[in-house]
Amino acid sequence: MTRRIWVGAAGSATGWGVVQSIRERWPDAVVVAADTNPAHLVAAAADADAFVQVPPADDPAFVGALRDGLAAHRADTYVPIHDVEILAAARAREAGALGDVRCTAPSAAAAALCWDKLRTARALEAAGVPTPETRPGDAAWDGPCVVKPRSGVGSRGVRLTDGAARTPEERTDAFVVQARCAAPEVTVDALHGRDGVAAVCRERLEVRAGIATKARVFADAALTDLAREVARATGLTGAFCFQVMRDPRTGAWRVTDVNPRVGGATRMSVAVGVDVHCAMLAEAWGEDPRPYLVMPDGERWVTRGYVERVATP
Repeated sequence: MTRRIWVGAAGSATGWGVVQSIRERWPDAVVVAADTNPAHLVAAAADADAFVQVPPADDPAFVGALRDGLAAHRADTYVPIHDVEILAAARAREAGALGDVRCTAPSAAAAALCWDKLRTARALEAAGVPTPETRPGDAAWDGPCVVKPRSGVGSRGVRLTDGAARTPEERTDAFVVQARCAAPEVTVDALHGRDGVAAVCRERLEVRAGIATKARVFADAALTDLAREVARATGLTGAFCFQVMRDPRTGAWRVTDVNPRVGGATRMSVAVGVDVHCAMLAEAWGEDPRPYLVMPDGERWVTRGYVERVATP
């Protein structure tokens, strides 16, 4: 059976990575890349069999355009990428708008929770998952802190500051303020499937625009246990990732962020044999994801470069 896979937000680093993993693992699969940009501005379009320009996921026209596109290209599987798209896709699936198309999004409830960093922190705290103290942006805070948009991706708007030095915008409920943690910062790529949770870790050694370009990749039993706790606290299923850092006083891990999707640098895990992308798809198809999750027997060092694609509008 030839799979026909629609990949959303294909212009993102995450979308690019998913397309590359599909091409390597299933070269005969039909890949439809979708993005808000035109094809000549989406590198992954050069590696796809078809391209569709769609409205932004928060546009009322998005679901209709998605439904029409899936039907026109006879897609059997849909991989939403951006957090807003994941939420829209989950809601569309639960409303029956996607028909028989398999969708890798978690439940709409889990996607909505993860889109709100304050709600996520509260859910983790309630479940006993270790996380740094997190308050609404308009709360009082003395001393060093991290401020983050309450809903956001890619580390945009995140900065280290002092509670007294926050801007007027950062002192609103559109932001959260969080206790600072200590290095290292590690991203955990996880899959919550029918047979449990598998996870691999990436220590972020160099980060550019919120995406790791150099990393140490390794398996860790304690962080895999933490991945199970995160899945339980948030209701996430399928592929997801989260960040951890150390408590500066105790050295214990603290969950600093949770994403209802694979990451922009998850391809670094794929490179060492932990193909979370394809395991996610196998899980969606009711197949065994374990053959795609070959854990490293030690640490691996992975660096990332760039690939050029040329297109004519």
